[in-house]
Amino acid sequence: MEISGIAITLALIVPIALFVYIFGFLCDREETRARADEIIIGIQPATEKQLDKYIKRLQTANAGLLSKNEVDLGRIARLRDIRDEMVTPHKLKTQ
Repeated sequence: MEISGIAITLALIVPIALFVYIFGFLCDREETRARADEIIIGIQPATEKQLDKYIKRLQTANAGLLSKNEVDLGRIARLRDIRDEMVTPHKLKTQ
């Protein structure tokens, strides 16, 4: 039985494509975590739109995991608090 050239090509391309996708996902997740940490500790200012973007990225990364990453859930909560503070400043909340 002869193996066709297409089968060999697919056998090589699929694992490479999967590796590139996973590597890109992991790099994006780490970059998002780093930016979120910078915003949380006050190094990098952020707009409401940027906060929403980082919250969504962290939620997406966490949705695919079987065991939720508690540190990421904490980051999401802190980013939401920062965003809520931007939308409704603390002075207005207490009045």
